[in-house]
Amino acid sequence: MVGGVADRIKRRVRIQKLLELGYSIGAICDEEQCSRMTVLRWKKRLQEGEGEQDRPRRGRPRKLTPALKRQVIDRAEGKRHVSNRNTAAWLQRKGMSVSRETVRRTLKEDGLYPFHRRRQQRLTQKQKRRRVAFARQYMDLDWERTLMTDETEFLLVPRGNSKNDVVWVRNVEDVPPIEQDAHSASVRVWAGVSALGRTSLHFYDGNLNGERYRELLVEALPEMQQIFGDADWTFQHDGATSHSDKKTNEWLASNVPHYIPSGPKGEWPAKSPDLNWIENMWSIVAWRVSEGKVPGTLSTLKQKLKRVWSQIPDETLQQCASGMPERLREVIKKKGCALPK
Repeated sequence: MVGGVADRIKRRVRIQKLLELGYSIGAICDEEQCSRMTVLRWKKRLQEGEGEQDRPRRGRPRKLTPALKRQVIDRAEGKRHVSNRNTAAWLQRKGMSVSRETVRRTLKEDGLYPFHRRRQQRLTQKQKRRRVAFARQYMDLDWERTLMTDETEFLLVPRGNSKNDVVWVRNVEDVPPIEQDAHSASVRVWAGVSALGRTSLHFYDGNLNGERYRELLVEALPEMQQIFGDADWTFQHDGATSHSDKKTNEWLASNVPHYIPSGPKGEWPAKSPDLNWIENMWSIVAWRVSEGKVPGTLSTLKQKLKRVWSQIPDETLQQCASGMPERLREVIKKKGCALPK
């Protein structure tokens, strides 16, 4: 804190000297890397004869000394389960009458902000090593000519974000309940995406075993071929049981130019949805489907899913595909740890 005051005084003196030497306001801004408002303020005070004096500050004095502020920051920064209320109580035990709002303001003044801890996939050391090995092996793959595929599920009645669903009332009995079924109906869907285009959504019922998965691939093969034409391309899927099935791999070997092997002995690393950018597309679709009128039947949900899927801009696909090398570099940099969402 003392250093900050000294720096401000030094800057003030330099600005005033430059003004006395006839420098323009723009030149002073460039020299001191400050705003025009700062220069104009000190120019006005110099003209009014207040040159090196601070005006009396308004408001009540701060309760926390610089030393106590440092203790508050050290107590909170990077720590878990340290609330502003607990810190205020800790200060009160030291004889300081401080509110949690004072604690919050002190932390924000030092550039600290509260964030929820993000969730990420738990990975073993072996899985991390495989992710790094995969990233190094496939860094130079033509990811723009790679079809990223996956299946997902969309609920007819999506689960809302309870943290955003807040009602201000005087009694808890006045809070309207959220009515929902114990088990919402849903649709399951498979698709593929690349920088050059996407397949349509392929819906299926029940669990996706190897036989049903191969039926989906047969249905989608003409679309895949239309996306890439006569050019070489690579097929990607994760290590789900239906994907790593022996007959599935035989089908891929016979029907696509190249594919990334998956499963226990494959090359696609386990627990790596963060490397498959189709996950980004599923998030976009889920978000847009929840906007406006919510579908009331599975049929209308499917129709809206198809419409939203087709409306994803081609530029979004291209950006995600071109970003794959950077994802792989991040995996190597983070020694295989999961990437943030």
